[in-house]
Order: sequence, then C-alpha cells, then structure tokens
Amino acid sequence: MTLQESRVQEGARVDTQVVDYRDYDLIEHMIAQGWTYISQQRWVSPPLSGTSVEMAHPKLFLPRLTDDYICGDGLILSYPALDDAADLCANELDDEVRRHAIFPPTSPTAMESQIIGAYAGWRLGDATFLVARHEIDGPALAKISIRRLVPPGVLDVGYTTLRSYRGRGYAATALRLFTAWAFGSAGIQRIELGIKPGNRASVATALKAGYRLESVRRSRLRNVNGSFDDEHSY
Repeated sequence: MTLQESRVQEGARVDTQVVDYRDYDLIEHMIAQGWTYISQQRWVSPPLSGTSVEMAHPKLFLPRLTDDYICGDGLILSYPALDDAADLCANELDDEVRRHAIFPPTSPTAMESQIIGAYAGWRLGDATFLVARHEIDGPALAKISIRRLVPPGVLDVGYTTLRSYRGRGYAATALRLFTAWAFGSAGIQRIELGIKPGNRASVATALKAGYRLESVRRSRLRNVNGSFDDEHSY
C-alpha cells in the first residue's frame, strides 16, 4: 500500500507516525481515524483540518482476528513476526518450493518488509499472510498466503509447510482452519487454490482440507525457467 500521489499533489497537510507493527490496538485506532499505511511501520494521517481535502474512510479487507489468532486442532494461526523471517526465507530457497513456485524467492529485506506490513495488509490491503504454530510464540510451521480477487468475497489462497515440518499435515490443518474462519467470520463466499500439475503434496493438502478440483486453466502459471504450466483450480 502506498500514499496516493493525488494527496501530495493537492498539497494536503498530513502527519506521519511510526507505529510498532505488532501494536494492533494502536493500528486499529489509526485505521478508524483514517490513517494510511505507507511502509516500514510508517503511517500517514488523513488531511489535517483546514485543508480542502476530506478524510477518506478506508475500505477494509479482512476483520481483525479474535484474540489475534485462529486456534484449533493443535495449531494456532497468527500474524507473522520478524522472528519468522529467517525460516520463511530459507523455505523459499528449498528445491521443492522452487520447483512449483511462480515468483522468485523473496529476499531477507523484502521478507521483513512483508512481515512488518502483514497486519496493515490484512486490514487495508489486497494481500497478506498468516503463520501456523503450535504456540503463540513458537516457530513457524506453515504459511497461509491470502490475496483478494476482483469479485467481492473471493480469495486466492496459497500455502506451504516449512521443510523441517513436512509430512505432518500442518498445511492442511492450517488451510482448513482459515477456510472455516473466512466463511464463518469474514463474509467470504469463495476461496480458490491454484495448483500446478504434478504438485502432489499441494493436491493432497487441498483435498484433505475439503477442496475439490473444479477446472483446468491452460498455460496460466509461470515456471522458474520462464515457460508456463496449466493451473488446476480447486
């Protein structure tokens, strides 16, 4: 999310403030006051009184999690922390992940930026992610990526299990927990998963979490070598 250039061009007087990325209560207060997230824990205020620009009320993405996590079946889904950055970056370099990836690996700097902006993205953006753990301060076991699609109430969701924890069903459990929360608490009516042919682990996760193959979209997902693969839509 970025500050709209139109505000700057109109000469609106604004304030900026640095807010700890895990101070969710303060962030909620700022959202209610019309503040906008820029980057690196920096927020910009709506135009101050005395300007001709009216406060823009933000269009929210997903509602705040109760207790700031989703809990069930031995897992906790929570917003990410900077302590997760090294493990998440290492996971993106894993051979199995690279084989099915559609984007290049995220750099440590970019990963930290994504983590810092994850809560703001959850509330105000178009994309964010959660981390699955056994305990609220425990290590990351799996990651659930969430992206807003154009039709209202539709999400694109991705998932990965960190290498040391594969084969234990964590991604399927995390996906099932998020799906139940999204349908029950977030007003979501449809979640889509896009899987490349041959990604058996991802297919098994989707099926175990209750998803079913719906269609095949030809030559839709880029491979690491620049070619394109079909997308199986669940």
